[in-house]
Amino acid sequence: MLTSFWQGVGTKLAERWVAALAPSMVFWGIGLAVTGLDAGSLAARPPAVQVLVLAGALLLVSASALLVRRLVFPLTRLLEGYGWPVSARGRLLVRAGKRHDALEKDYQRVNTRLESRELKPFDRLELLEARSRLELHLRRFPDEPDTEAPQRLMPTRLGNILRAAESRPADKYGLDAVVCWPRLWLVLPEESRKELGAARTAMDNAVAAMIWSALLLAWTPWTWWALVGPGAAFLTYRLWLLDRAADYGELVESAFDVHRGALYAALRWPLPAAPDQERALGESLTSYLWRGSDAAEPRFADEPE
Repeated sequence: MLTSFWQGVGTKLAERWVAALAPSMVFWGIGLAVTGLDAGSLAARPPAVQVLVLAGALLLVSASALLVRRLVFPLTRLLEGYGWPVSARGRLLVRAGKRHDALEKDYQRVNTRLESRELKPFDRLELLEARSRLELHLRRFPDEPDTEAPQRLMPTRLGNILRAAESRPADKYGLDAVVCWPRLWLVLPEESRKELGAARTAMDNAVAAMIWSALLLAWTPWTWWALVGPGAAFLTYRLWLLDRAADYGELVESAFDVHRGALYAALRWPLPAAPDQERALGESLTSYLWRGSDAAEPRFADEPE
């Protein structure tokens, strides 16, 4: 029984190890092919040399994979629009604002046409489909607050997708995602954590794929087609990363939709009795988690049995 157990553990560890190093092995394999190095000549070397070369290759593959993984988070932040020069950020914000305004105008135009009673059934169906597409695009932009708070719009598509997911729990429930998310994570069911973890891993893998694609430029002195690296990175961003980020953002928002009651219960914060109470109670809970409070209200709920 124990032998079978450890064999299963070893197999899973091997699968994870190969999955983590696969992009790095592909990258260095391409380099080995385009630089013309003869890997077959290694077989003619003494065993000690073979072991040293293989160990060095494994170290190189592992170290480069670890380095790229360390670059995923700062690159994600950069792709969101943080850390950009003020002038470039300003121009991108203007462009993002124009894109949002154009979508909003199209959405209003479609709604106006749908109010017409002279529409034919087929035309109405087309307009309903167009409205659904526009709603999906608009969901990738954060709603601007009604107060004098700073604008939420970000300069990049990725930044707006993640900012939209981050801002909706505050808009709907008064719960600031930046403050409440670490606490909510602690009370999420295991299955929800797995789904969120898988979605975040998929997004991180897309960013890592962008890095590996861009690094193909290193092989330009040996082959011209390595110049496709930046183009491949851009396509990865548009066709893979943005969709994965949208999936992750939907799951984060859904975690607040479904499990915020567990957060209230864990903190003994009184549950809203009606939707019109929720935003105010959520804002007070966010403030309590962020700064603490000496107030006498609201009273803590009784400990659950």
